[in-house]
Amino acid sequence: MKKKETNKRREFLALGLWAGAGALAGHGLGKIIREESGEKVKLITANGELVEVDAKRLPVKKGKLVSNEELKKWMEGENDGML
Repeated sequence: MKKKETNKRREFLALGLWAGAGALAGHGLGKIIREESGEKVKLITANGELVEVDAKRLPVKKGKLVSNEELKKWMEGENDGML
């Protein structure tokens, strides 16, 4: 009976060590992934506040960009259904 208890204890300790090692590895990878690029972009929030966001966190959008003239017309209310 004593030998069986010892094996269970060893299994439990080994599992704890592996779990701890996995947690440390995950924490280290998380730091690498969250590393900032240093390039900041200024954006306006829905409630009108100006915020700076890391450029890596913004999605890359493909497609037609809106010109300044189209944006001015849209802001003035002369939009032809474009959004």
